[in-house]
Parts: sequence; structure tokens; C-alpha cells
Amino acid sequence: MKRFPTRLVALAAVAALFGFGAAFLVLQTSSPTGSPGLAAPPAPRLLREGQAAPDFALESLDGKTVRLADFRGKRVLINFWASWCAPCVVETPDLVAANQALREANRNIVFLGIATQDAPADVQRFAESRNVDYAIILDPKGVVGNAYGVFGLPATFFVDESGIVRRIVSGPITRERVLAEFQ
Repeated sequence: MKRFPTRLVALAAVAALFGFGAAFLVLQTSSPTGSPGLAAPPAPRLLREGQAAPDFALESLDGKTVRLADFRGKRVLINFWASWCAPCVVETPDLVAANQALREANRNIVFLGIATQDAPADVQRFAESRNVDYAIILDPKGVVGNAYGVFGLPATFFVDESGIVRRIVSGPITRERVLAEFQ
């Protein structure tokens, strides 16, 4: 009967050491300033309306580099989407129709469709089959999506002439909503 308390004490000691070791690792991977140590990279910041839109340089389907800064002085619609995203499939005809209506009205609006975490061949097939007539650019690892704080698709950002985000819409957007934003 004397062996039971000894085993219990030994087990408790091992558990305590394991707990202290785990706590030590957690404390070592983050600093008081919030910068990461050995921990995973920080979650993307949440971009809010009224803040500057993060600049980016991504490759388009036709191999050209597209930079948000190149469109300074113009209003820009940035739509994050993917070919495998069902709500994105639903909203695409509305985006195409809104882009066409704004172009016919001689509005100087730039539409950028950022295909995120998607294969270029799938993006190409999707855009061709739906007659997408605005710029499609590729963000295969979701880096720009993270910079914008995109947590779900689709997500649409309305950026003004000065590069400030004026409206953020999470989820599918309609032609009417796009046209109303650009009135």
C-alpha cells in the first residue's frame, strides 16, 4: 500500500513539469509588444472603412503585373472570390452587368477581381465561361486577402480616388448595390 502514494506523487510531479514546460513555451513565443516569436504569424488585421487600402502587386491572367497604386485617382471595386466558392458563382453575373452599365455610362470605375487561393487554370475557365470582362488577378496563397482581412468569400471593397476604403461588403453583392455605391 505504500507504493500507491509514491506513484501518485511521481505522476503529479511529471504532470507539473509538463505544465510548466508548456507554459514556458507559450510565454517564449510571444512578447509583451505582441510581436510573434516562434508562434504562428499574427492573424490578418481587420481593415475598416475609412482606412487606406493596402497596396499590392499581383499577376493578372494575361501575365501583367497589376498594382492598386496604378489606379490612384480612380474609384476601384476590389472583389475577392474563387471559382470553387458557390456565392461567388452567384454574384459574378451581377458584377459583369454592373461593370458593363458603368462603362456604358462613361463612369471611370476600375473593377479588379482577385481570385484567391485558386488554381490559375480554374480561374481562367471560370472567367471565360461567365464572360468576365474586368481584370482578373491572381492571389494564389491569399496574401493580399489576408492584408485586407478577408475571412470569407466573396468580399468586396469600394476604394475611392485617394485610395481610401469607403465600403466593405461581405458576401455576395448585387448589380443594384454596386451601382448605388458608385452614384
